[in-house]
Amino acid sequence: MVQHTVGIVGASGRLGTVIDSVVSGMDDFRVVTRLRHGEGWDVLDGVDVVIDATQLEVSRAVADYCVAHDKKLLIGTSGWSADLVHALSERALDHPEAGVLIVPNFSLGSIVSTRLAALAARFFPTVEIVEAHHAKKKDAPSGTSVNTREQIEQARTPDARDIPIHSIRLPGVIAKQSVWLGGDGEYLTITHETTSNDSYRAGIAVAVRGVVGLSGVQVGMDELLGLA
Repeated sequence: MVQHTVGIVGASGRLGTVIDSVVSGMDDFRVVTRLRHGEGWDVLDGVDVVIDATQLEVSRAVADYCVAHDKKLLIGTSGWSADLVHALSERALDHPEAGVLIVPNFSLGSIVSTRLAALAARFFPTVEIVEAHHAKKKDAPSGTSVNTREQIEQARTPDARDIPIHSIRLPGVIAKQSVWLGGDGEYLTITHETTSNDSYRAGIAVAVRGVVGLSGVQVGMDELLGLA
């Protein structure tokens, strides 16, 4: 069995801890480096796959390093806008061996609910998104809600109404998103709620295995899950 070596940036954080636990339990992957604050990127030189679970500013630096060094990179950091993804994709054109998978949310339920919302949005003129996360989450709106809005916009006509996002940050909440779709005499809500960080584990395993064969920059796991 081929065993791929892994370096994790942000292994001690909320998401990084879960990622570390999942990857450490996979027979075909082995965590060999956990980058600490103040260490240089060169500690990642010998690894096959880099996993980033940090903050956006750090994540961008990790991505620049990995693309320049033709590495496979899995990004779980929130905040990657369409403009940032486009710029990274342009840089990756000169490094065909590099592969970057940006995952707004590792929860399989969240991914499915976003696809359902994009499907339903074609039939409703008004759409709004309400997302709630724990009080320590720094970015608002969340990467998941921004990705949901982008997928819905792609499914609707160009003249459709704008989609506002309402963000809530509260103690006691892990993650919850509701897409509200309104029409004449009816409305539809599509809601996904995370009750435990264990909800990310299955998606993390899929993403880690999927990034190994990836070239270029890809956002989301829809293709890996057969949803695209």
